[in-house]
Amino acid sequence: MQINSIGIIGGVGGLGARLADHWRQRFPDREVLVSGRDTDVSNKNIVQKCDLVIFAVPIQVTDAVIRACLAESRADQIWADITSIKQGPVAAMLESKAQVCGLHPLFGPLPAIAGQPFIYCPARINVSALDSLLAMLSDFDLIEMTPEQHDDVMGVVQCVSHLSDLVMGETLRDSGLDFETIWRVSSPSYRAKLQVMGRMFAQDPGLYIDIATLNQSGPKFTARFQSALDRLKTLIDSGDRELLIKNFDQIEEYLTPEFCAQAYAASQQFMSLSDNEVSVDLSAQKGQVAVFGEAFSHTDQAVNHFLDTEDKVYFPRIREVFQAVAEGRCECGIVPYENSNNGSVLDTLDALFAFEDLQITASRSVAIEQHLLALPGANLTQIQTVASHPQALAQSRAKLLELLPDVSLRPARSTALAAQRLVAQQNLQQAVIGGDSLVQGLGLQILERDLQPAGNETRFIEIKKNQAVVSDAKFVSLVFWFEADKSGNLASVLQLMADHNINLIKLDSRRRGNDYGGYLFFVDAKVSMSSFADIEEAFAGLVSGYRVLGTFDA
Repeated sequence: MQINSIGIIGGVGGLGARLADHWRQRFPDREVLVSGRDTDVSNKNIVQKCDLVIFAVPIQVTDAVIRACLAESRADQIWADITSIKQGPVAAMLESKAQVCGLHPLFGPLPAIAGQPFIYCPARINVSALDSLLAMLSDFDLIEMTPEQHDDVMGVVQCVSHLSDLVMGETLRDSGLDFETIWRVSSPSYRAKLQVMGRMFAQDPGLYIDIATLNQSGPKFTARFQSALDRLKTLIDSGDRELLIKNFDQIEEYLTPEFCAQAYAASQQFMSLSDNEVSVDLSAQKGQVAVFGEAFSHTDQAVNHFLDTEDKVYFPRIREVFQAVAEGRCECGIVPYENSNNGSVLDTLDALFAFEDLQITASRSVAIEQHLLALPGANLTQIQTVASHPQALAQSRAKLLELLPDVSLRPARSTALAAQRLVAQQNLQQAVIGGDSLVQGLGLQILERDLQPAGNETRFIEIKKNQAVVSDAKFVSLVFWFEADKSGNLASVLQLMADHNINLIKLDSRRRGNDYGGYLFFVDAKVSMSSFADIEEAFAGLVSGYRVLGTFDA
C-alpha cells in the first residue's frame, strides 16, 4: 500500500502543523493537505482524497470528528489520530472501513522533531499498510503498544503526574503562605520541583482536564495515588520511622539504585546552573570520541578502525555528535557517511553543511554483516516482526522477505536500540537485524547469517573542529551550490573535473532554499588540495559558493 497523499484534519496549528511541515520537507514528492475552520480544504475533501488521514483535533472533539467522517472512509486508506489517549479514538476509527493505527507523538511542536519518541498502536491494519505508515515515521524513535497498554502507561505518566502537580499546586494555594516567600527560601531541588509543576499551569488547562477525565485507565491509577497518599499519611501520623524507611527502600528497589544514582547526578548538574542559564543540554557528556548510536552498534565497532580508545560517549542522533565536537565536549566524532548499497546518510550530509567549523579528517570503509537475531530459544517460525535501523532493514530486505514473506518490518533509531528493546521486552516473536557485536554484547542468537548483499560496506568518517586541510591528502570533500537552478550548471562542474582527470567517488544533492539555487551538491574527489588548487579559480567561477568539508586519505 502506497502513501502518496497525507491529510491532517486540524493541521493548521500546533503539532498537526508541525508534522505537516516535517513531512513536506521529508517527502517533497507527496501531497500534504491540512484542514481547519478557515481552510478551503474540508475534512471531507481530505478523507475522500488522501491515503493517510490523521486526526489532530482537540481530545474532547476527536471521537465526534472521526464519526462525522465515517461515511467517506475507504478500505484502501489509513486512519490515525495523534491524541494523548488511544482507546476512545481507536474505537471510533474502527467504525470506519479504513486501516486503523493510533499514534501518540511524545513531544510538542518543537522546531526539530526528528528522532523524538513516537508511540504507534496497530489496531486493524494489514502488513503492507503498516509498513508504509512506519516508513513515513522512520525519522522517529518508534514504540509499539496496544491502545490498552498505551492508556495504562499514560494513566501513570500523564494522569498521576498531572494529579500530583494539581495536588501540590492546590496545597500551596490553600496554605495561606505567600508564594514569593516560599520561592525565596526553597532549596535548588525544591525550586526545580516548583518549576516542573508551574510549567503545567502555563499551558492550556483544557488539555490536562481532558487527559484526566477521558483516559479510560486514568481512574484506577488516580485511585492508587489516593490509596498511596492515605497509606503514607497513616505511617507519618503514626511516627513509625522503621516502616517509613522500609517503604522508602522498596521504592528505591523498584526504581533501581542505578536509576536513582543517575537521577541524582543529573539533578545535581541541573541545580548547579544559575537562573540566567536558560539553554542547557542536561544529557551533555564529555569524552574523547562522540559516537552515533549505542554500544555494540556498527558505528561503535567502527571506532576501532580510527583510534584505540574506550573513552566513548554515545549520542542517539548524528547532529548531537556534531554538537558535542563543536562545543569541545569531545575531541572527535565518528558517524556513518554512506553505504555501498543504500547510498549516503543524509543526516550526516546535513550536519556537515550546518557545522562550518567541523571538518572530515579521516574516512574508513567497514564491511557490514547483517544477521537475523533473536532471543535464545526463539525459532524462525515464530518471528512476526523484525526491527532495526532503516538502513539495516534496507540492506537485508530482499533475503529477509525470502525467509519470512509475511514478516512486518519495524524501523528503529538504531540497530543496537532495537536489540536492547528486544532484550528488555523478551518477545520471542520479534527479531532484529544486526551484527556479531550484538550477539556478544546482549546474548542474542543468530537465526540466519549474512542477509546483506555481497560487498556490503559502510563508510564512516571522523570529524574534528577547526582542522586545517592536508595539502597532500588523497581525497577532498566539497559542498557547492549555484545562484539559481539552471540547466547545465552541474554538467559544467563535472566537465571541469573530467578535463583534469579528477575522479569523483561520491556525488549527492540535497534540496535547499532559494539562497542555494534550490540544491546543495556534495562531492568527494580523488585529488589532493595542492592539485585542486590548479583548478580552484575555474571551479569558483562556475559555482555561486562552495566550502571544503575536509581532506582524508582513504
